[in-house]
Amino acid sequence: MTSSSSARRRLLCGPEDTSVLYLHRQHVSNNIWEGVLTEDVSCRRYKGIIWYVPIHPRVLAVIDEMGFGGILRCGQPKDIDHHLIIVLIERWRPETHTFHFPVGEATMTLEDVEVLWGLKVDGDALTGYLGFIPDAVDLKEMVWKQTSLSNQLKIELSDVHHQYIYVQRARVYCLLLLGGLMILNASGNKIPLFYLQFFMDVERCASYSWGGATLACLYHNLCEAALARRIDVGGALTLLHLWAWERIPNIRPHMVNRFHRTDFVKQDRRGKSSQNWVEYYANHKQDWDNRHNMVWTDVEYSTKPIATDEYMDWFRRITEVYLTKPGVHAQEGFHETTSSHSYAVN
Repeated sequence: MTSSSSARRRLLCGPEDTSVLYLHRQHVSNNIWEGVLTEDVSCRRYKGIIWYVPIHPRVLAVIDEMGFGGILRCGQPKDIDHHLIIVLIERWRPETHTFHFPVGEATMTLEDVEVLWGLKVDGDALTGYLGFIPDAVDLKEMVWKQTSLSNQLKIELSDVHHQYIYVQRARVYCLLLLGGLMILNASGNKIPLFYLQFFMDVERCASYSWGGATLACLYHNLCEAALARRIDVGGALTLLHLWAWERIPNIRPHMVNRFHRTDFVKQDRRGKSSQNWVEYYANHKQDWDNRHNMVWTDVEYSTKPIATDEYMDWFRRITEVYLTKPGVHAQEGFHETTSSHSYAVN
């Protein structure tokens, strides 16, 4: 009787208890199970030249001061494993902001962002302001193309310029890193003009939580993609790729040959010229500003596994294990052989 009940649970699509995953019917995994064809997801990534042009030491010093030296020194991003990103999207649950794997939950944290990319996470919340409200028509055109900014890097600097010239060049690098890697939008080639405001004051720039903004943008894009609301996925997918390699070692490739002005009206790039984003997200900003009072210190850190039998029993009731029907050959594509895999977790 016990084995029959266990087998039923293993073959059940979707959660037995829907109180947690209440968006399951809208999730892409439900379409996979039902055999509904979905559009291919396009993963955006930066293909710029900033790692192929020489950088002046004084420019690099400014970039370090602004807080972007760590991500710059990570080097040119490699090609994204498209299939890996798709699998992670299918396992991402917007209700909990975690990946639901057969062995339990996992997610990317601020610590991961800081360690992998060297970005500041304990800083001021990133909210946009321009100081004026442009016309809606003008706002839609207030973007830079990455190619236009990249072309500026081809102009070599000497050692005799005034300091502001090196600061200007550092801003170009930071804009490309921000709009091309950290907060990459779905267009893949356009960087909103209002990002420039964050780089006008070098000291102020270093006070922002760039890691927090990067993670929030990635979460948002994963949620949108998991609910099939977009097929062009932006955000820091390169960082997600690195996180997967770091946290799931068995998929990691082997290396061969080692070698403030808060009173301004806030603005976004989508034409909502009357929206004050500081007021709109006031509650979230207050939570972030109060983050130091919300650190759980009652429990000592332990290296022992936290996926207890009690937790796993609860987890399997509220999640789904299979994404495709066992024994059924799925449509051609990434899921082609997934349906033939057995459930190997006790």
